[in-house]
Amino acid sequence: MDTKPKIKLNVHMYIFLNIILITILTDFLCYFTNWEYYICLFSSTIITLFFNIITKNKIFNIKSDFDKYDILPIIIICLLSIFKLARLDDFIDAITYHLTGQKNPFIDNINNNFLPSSAFFFPLGDRMNYIFVHFLGNRFGLFLTYYALIIVYYQLKNVLNILIPNLSTFKRILFPTILIASNSVIIYAGSYFIDNFSAILLFELIYIFLQNINLLENKKYLYISTFILGCSVGIKLSNMFLALPIIIFLLIKNIKQSGFKTLKNIKTYDYIFLILTAILPFAVYLLKGYVQTGNPFFPLLNNIFHSP
Repeated sequence: MDTKPKIKLNVHMYIFLNIILITILTDFLCYFTNWEYYICLFSSTIITLFFNIITKNKIFNIKSDFDKYDILPIIIICLLSIFKLARLDDFIDAITYHLTGQKNPFIDNINNNFLPSSAFFFPLGDRMNYIFVHFLGNRFGLFLTYYALIIVYYQLKNVLNILIPNLSTFKRILFPTILIASNSVIIYAGSYFIDNFSAILLFELIYIFLQNINLLENKKYLYISTFILGCSVGIKLSNMFLALPIIIFLLIKNIKQSGFKTLKNIKTYDYIFLILTAILPFAVYLLKGYVQTGNPFFPLLNNIFHSP
């Protein structure tokens, strides 16, 4: 029986990771079958629900972290979101890149796309948005970008609990609220930019790091960290240079604390499954790029793969 602590997740982060998983499975089905999008989405949702039923009580410790004082920042976030609804995102990147990535990421981008190179960047974040855009339209369908503010709020609140445990309740709520309401954060809500999604995943890795969890002794956290790494890369390739160092630094810290003997806890099959876990979130996009251009990372690394 596994006696290691379960993965502690805020309920909003848990929902966010499930949306990512549904998106990943949906895109695999869309790429390998001729099914309509809504059929792929429904099938992926059912698979994810079964996965949750099987694993939730064994792997995850889901907490709401809700405090009665959270009502005020949540109201502020909702009001900001309603205000943002008045303006539809018509920025050039939304029109030429994000909308294409959302609706049809698997078309022949070489022959049927005016800006083929940008369409090959991994569209995981855009496809997450498309779950809601598909049913609610371009204005109301950006629900996830507003919901991201609530997720980040609770992440900041939990980080403060670790860094400053004696901080008063008022300040513990005030500081995240100020950050959430800042222009640099709120500007991405209600837009097709997916930077807030990246921030959520990076914050979660930082939260794991601050909890001083030994990834080599608790492999649940090693796997979830690897999955988050893959998801962050699937949303934005450059996130690899932010997410990977966090995990590496934590592993180095774990080895210094427990010695190299803890590396024996990671079996050969773990290395295989960890690699697969890291690649899974963007594997179908790598395959698409390779099939269409001969370069899974197109338009990058052309000097290595010699793509057209």
